[in-house]
Amino acid sequence: NDPAFLSTAYLRFLSTVALTGVVTTFQLLSGALIGRLLLLGLNRSITWQQITSTHWLPLSGLHALGSIATNLGFMYGKASLVQVIKLLEPFETLLLSHLLFQEGKFTIGIVSSMLVVVGAAMSLLKLQSTPPHPLSIAFAVLSGLTLSSRNVLQRKHHHQQHQESIQHWSKLEKSIVQFTQLSFYSGLWTGAWAVVLYAIVRPHFVPCSFQVVLWNPLYNVFSMITLGFCSALTHSLLNAGKRVFAICMAMLWFREGLNPATLAGLALVGVGGSWYSMESKRKDAPASPEYEKLARSIAGLAL
Repeated sequence: NDPAFLSTAYLRFLSTVALTGVVTTFQLLSGALIGRLLLLGLNRSITWQQITSTHWLPLSGLHALGSIATNLGFMYGKASLVQVIKLLEPFETLLLSHLLFQEGKFTIGIVSSMLVVVGAAMSLLKLQSTPPHPLSIAFAVLSGLTLSSRNVLQRKHHHQQHQESIQHWSKLEKSIVQFTQLSFYSGLWTGAWAVVLYAIVRPHFVPCSFQVVLWNPLYNVFSMITLGFCSALTHSLLNAGKRVFAICMAMLWFREGLNPATLAGLALVGVGGSWYSMESKRKDAPASPEYEKLARSIAGLAL
């Protein structure tokens, strides 16, 4: 309860947020540059004015907040921990799609497959060898919620664009335009945020690796392209598969150890994702009572 200690801790937290804001700004603006170069290679007739003309403020705000929250989660916790928490994104996407736009089927099979993924993620979280930092969990959850909201809104916004000037663009070009636009305006958001915090706390500048700035926009551009070709929920489940691989790599790279329980949890994530894939392709015919009972039982056991 020492006021001096609390003041120091608060300033240290603001300093961390400011530094993260700087790194995130470089990542986002690098992404905008990469996107513009890709468009120049694909279609030189696409102008910067066309790229920025369909900007929607809520999307860039969510993308900026989600990007900063993701990086702050990595600042306070292990890479594998953040990836485990973000495995909850498919369930968040399913709920948001239904609540905001009444989209997505809420069949017993689909909900059960999502619960399998959630149950596996929770088990992996409890298997962490050291107690996770509360801020790491909070920022990872915030990142998942904001980026899931962005994906749902972006997919809807993508379908509602009917400008005559973009009708002849391919899906690939539209996806890269959205990525470039989102990266640019989100970079402005995070840049302004970082400048304000720097003016308040003036932390010591910590140089970051060029790889930290480069790999993030490269991942994001492929993620946005994928979102342009599939639903938000399918995109989040593909991300879950990517996160399983990332968790394994993080545990091996940082020597956190892979034990049988961890491998079982990761396998359950794969089972849940595969189950959803099969359920989403089923016809709308009602499932048999026996199947519904089995689905509920599997979901209950997973949780």
